[in-house]
Amino acid sequence: MASDTEDVATQVEHLTDAALVCRDLRHLWDVRIPYYVVEVEGGVRGARYLERIIGCVREPCPVERVQLFRVRPERLEKIREDYRGYPKEGYSLHGVPRGARVLELVRRELVRRTMEEVAG
Repeated sequence: MASDTEDVATQVEHLTDAALVCRDLRHLWDVRIPYYVVEVEGGVRGARYLERIIGCVREPCPVERVQLFRVRPERLEKIREDYRGYPKEGYSLHGVPRGARVLELVRRELVRRTMEEVAG
């Protein structure tokens, strides 16, 4: 029977190149839709809330982050962040055990692919 780490390693081997880069370097965020005013159901009466949408600019990564802020006198208080757009295939890893060293597996896979390209 394969260990959990081997299962994760196998999944990492099947990730797309773009997914590996975003997992290795983290997403490269840029603003897609700047701050705009929103109504928040159940929010503090009289409070003002803003939302913005940022997205990863690496092609072809479709991941976006929707950020909700409450406007305070001296700052914006981040209330929540929701991620959307993660592809069903080629990005997500399933059954990753606590303590798994996913980043190490991702980097090893990137190196393996790079060495294959160099070897031609």
